[in-house]
Amino acid sequence: MNNQALNRQQLDDVIEQYVELVVDNMDTKDLVRYAQEQLTDYFTKLSQHELKEDIDCYNEELYSELVDNILSPSIVSSVDDTNPYKSIPSRY
Repeated sequence: MNNQALNRQQLDDVIEQYVELVVDNMDTKDLVRYAQEQLTDYFTKLSQHELKEDIDCYNEELYSELVDNILSPSIVSSVDDTNPYKSIPSRY
């Protein structure tokens, strides 16, 4: 076992190699989940104003749409839950 103390550059090189190995062994689902977790963590640390600015840079109308989605009451489905035929696909 090698417990030799490394300087900052050597440690960075070890980290870079290890990250490549970890990422190479991740499937798409793992990579998506990791990206979602990291982005959620990043956005959670922003103020509301900073979050709005970030979203506006992505799409100027998106923040208002997302806020409306959260603040608008849910649309209640007009499907009768007591109808035993509701789960049958319409093509039959």
